[in-house]
Amino acid sequence: MFAVAVLTVLALAFGLQVRRRRQEAPLRDWIAGQPVVFETRALVRILASGLEGSGWVTLKNPAGARLVVHMGGLEASIGSANVLVSGNFMRTSDATMWRDRLGWQGTALGRQECIRLHGFDGHRARDWAVTPRGSSIEEVWQALLGVGVKPSNPAA
Repeated sequence: MFAVAVLTVLALAFGLQVRRRRQEAPLRDWIAGQPVVFETRALVRILASGLEGSGWVTLKNPAGARLVVHMGGLEASIGSANVLVSGNFMRTSDATMWRDRLGWQGTALGRQECIRLHGFDGHRARDWAVTPRGSSIEEVWQALLGVGVKPSNPAA
């Protein structure tokens, strides 16, 4: 009985993941087809919600995550493992950004300077925290400004 319940939950989670990926597909495909303006290695964390879990989830891959800035959107890439991740594309036309210091799982522990991004992934609003590893925060900030991401002040 327990095995049936576990298999049912896994099947449900997989089905919801497939549905989310389908909903994100038009925007994801459009962004991936746009010219790349800037690219850097980065620590990328995405705020999870619902069945994904809760709290900040770090995109992990042995080669490391990359922030790819396209003309019309942003991509948090972990290579071929991207098929397992939802919410890793964001439209720039309505995205906002601000500088912050975020620690492990959103706590004060091990805080690092980052650029927080809030935008739409084709399914829902998403929040990212990006700490560049291959370039400076200022370079990333300028690249984001250049494609239309708007600075904001979330505390205001």
